Amino acid sequence: MDGATVTLTNTASGQVYTTTTDSAGAFSFSNLIPGTYRASVRLKSGLQLGESSVEISPSGTSQIQVTFNAVAAAPGGPLELDGRSPTLQTDSAEVSRSYDSQFIRSIPLLDRQNHELITLMPGVTPPVLSSDRVNDPQRTRSFNVNGLPSYANLYNQDGAYDNEPYNARPLRTEPSEAVQALEARTSNYNAEYGLSGGSWASTLTRPGTNAIHGSIFEFNTNSFFRAGRSLAASQSTPRFNTNQFGGTAGGAIIPDKVFWFVSYEGYLQRGRDEAVATVPTAAFRSGNFSQLAGATIYNPFSGGPTGANRIPYPGNTIPAAQFNGTSQQILASLPSPNLPGFSNNLAGSVPLLDDDHRMDGKIDHRFSEKSTGFFRYGFTQTSIDQGSLLGLAGSPSNAELRAMSAVGSFTHIFSKNFLGEFRMGYDRYRNQISPWGDFSGANGVAAFPNGLPSISIPGFSSIGFPAYIPRKEIDNIYDGATNWMYRTGVHSLKFGIGIRSLQSNGFANPFFSSLGSFTFGSGATLGSTSAAANLNPGLLQANAWAGFLTGMPTQGGVASFLGTPS
Repeated sequence: MDGATVTLTNTASGQVYTTTTDSAGAFSFSNLIPGTYRASVRLKSGLQLGESSVEISPSGTSQIQVTFNAVAAAPGGPLELDGRSPTLQTDSAEVSRSYDSQFIRSIPLLDRQNHELITLMPGVTPPVLSSDRVNDPQRTRSFNVNGLPSYANLYNQDGAYDNEPYNARPLRTEPSEAVQALEARTSNYNAEYGLSGGSWASTLTRPGTNAIHGSIFEFNTNSFFRAGRSLAASQSTPRFNTNQFGGTAGGAIIPDKVFWFVSYEGYLQRGRDEAVATVPTAAFRSGNFSQLAGATIYNPFSGGPTGANRIPYPGNTIPAAQFNGTSQQILASLPSPNLPGFSNNLAGSVPLLDDDHRMDGKIDHRFSEKSTGFFRYGFTQTSIDQGSLLGLAGSPSNAELRAMSAVGSFTHIFSKNFLGEFRMGYDRYRNQISPWGDFSGANGVAAFPNGLPSISIPGFSSIGFPAYIPRKEIDNIYDGATNWMYRTGVHSLKFGIGIRSLQSNGFANPFFSSLGSFTFGSGATLGSTSAAANLNPGLLQANAWAGFLTGMPTQGGVASFLGTPS
């Protein structure tokens, strides 16, 4: 078999790769795109051993080797290449798995997020989908690997870094239709997959082919197919409609040399989500706490700062004359309960509008038999309008997300045993979060024309906007790497260097909002500040609400940056 010619032909793109065997009958191909190939062997004598099919999976290594023994065969006889994985993995202790394009596109996944496949591996917790669409417009998945926190996971796109620095989630998620392969590693992986304590994952974008191929898809979910109300207090079934649609196309600019591939995915959701909240009862709104057993509400404007010599309100009722003016304005915009009790007494639905568009384009170029390269660009535009069950007294918010990812790579085979790769990547993430609604109109609070500050009252749902709203977070990530491999006999040496620059702008103060933050504890309306330690939840709720009515916060502050924290 010495000097035999081995030919691999990619059945999708038509690309042809050739090499010759050594004295032991072994051969290798480098830099192969995952997919199905036709393999044929021609001996030096001209004898054609035939053709067979072999599947190349994204193993993550830079070299795939297939060894076979020569057997007597008639001209045209088939050559069988067995590509099945061995039962026992003897070359590495790595725990990894690869998913090909057909598997990713055919398996039913919630809203078609391919990263959910990582959680099928051992040692990985079930995926969690964040309910806060404003902070996570892309509906990314959160999971823990081998007991490590979710921020220890590392994501890549076409080999380039893809972690968002603020929360360590994927900076951008590619549409499943555009993914050629997804690789995931969760344990004992080599140094080349560093910078990760949890899982390492990378998606590979599909290439074009000599022939023009494409696909279209559409998924719809609406109120008609839902089981009905999940909350008994809801008056009607909330309207709900989701459409996820898109398509792909690919072909050749120059056959066998230059290929193109584009994809688009849209996700449009319209409707309302059911929710529950805790708001003050009619008696609490009027300052009447007489029906609450064991409660004694003291006048915070009497006595000393520690509560000594404070005078209780007659009948445990705060007179309207002592209501704080701003508290009264906020109270007027706060909805009344529609369920009995002191907790979870407001049920209803809130609007949610979600527009998500993802576009990807890729150019693959085969410069010669030894040199290949590609450039891929992806862009995501997402707009989220999320209402609040408390209306303008809550935190109705808007998020405008733009995420982009660009990767360029060039690989050259210098000799049969030596190859090198050069790769550059750039990612940008911008999520602008702001109040959603007209807060200066008749339904707003005159004292806060840009939206209510963050108001925390123990026992009740939060009022106003949390500390991170408004904010505008912007990331720029620059990624460069070069990888080299030298092979001699059965030994391989890999070496390389990667350089990453991460720039983050727009950090928010986690404790105080730029709109202001207030906490109303129980100390202001107690006979002594030390009595707060012995309050049960009901008395804590009542005293905290009394502090809000009288405008006596236990903590307050505002964050005001002179410049943008970077």
